Amino acid sequence: MKPLNELLDYGILVMDKPADWTSHDVVAFVRGCLRIKKVGHLGTLDPMVTGVLPLVLGKATKLSASLMKKDKTYIGTMALHKEISEEELGKEMKKFVGKIVQLPPVKSRVKREERERDVYEFKIVKFHKKKVEFLVRCEAGTYVRKLIHDLGEGIGGAHMTALKRTKAGMFDEKQMVKMDDFKKAVSEWREGNDEKLKEMVIDGGSVDSCITQ
Repeated sequence: MKPLNELLDYGILVMDKPADWTSHDVVAFVRGCLRIKKVGHLGTLDPMVTGVLPLVLGKATKLSASLMKKDKTYIGTMALHKEISEEELGKEMKKFVGKIVQLPPVKSRVKREERERDVYEFKIVKFHKKKVEFLVRCEAGTYVRKLIHDLGEGIGGAHMTALKRTKAGMFDEKQMVKMDDFKKAVSEWREGNDEKLKEMVIDGGSVDSCITQ
């Protein structure tokens, strides 16, 4: 394993973003804890959305353009406005698998024009009357909240109530670091023990070689 100073100069942290934090809040928190200037994130998550938020440290920010474009996977819950059978809902969801056209939400920071996105998988995980847990695997830049809204237009209404990103490109839940654990590891590092923090930081060089293969 590389020395910690090398990892912080060219590394990746996969943070478990908590609810009510923006992606920029997490970046600012990590930057402040590590006392380094260059920290970026790979794909914005809305404040209510939790889960996998990869952060690039130091020179690893040069990997952002390549890594941000990778597919994303989410687990979420939606509330149906009218009762519908599980079979019928499954059929409606299949209509959104493949290429879809989305208009970004009004509150989004991107230009509001129709964009084509690929949805690779959209299925029911658990079904209980009007509460449904779902999985969606999609192209980067897909608005899951809008996907649920558009689905609802054909079944009498639906809205997303929770969402967790479980995978972003090559990074997944198994690599996630909780905010409190990260803070403790930084404290131990300041006291002379960097082992826990070293275990949390992924070598950017190994990721770079995977991208270029």
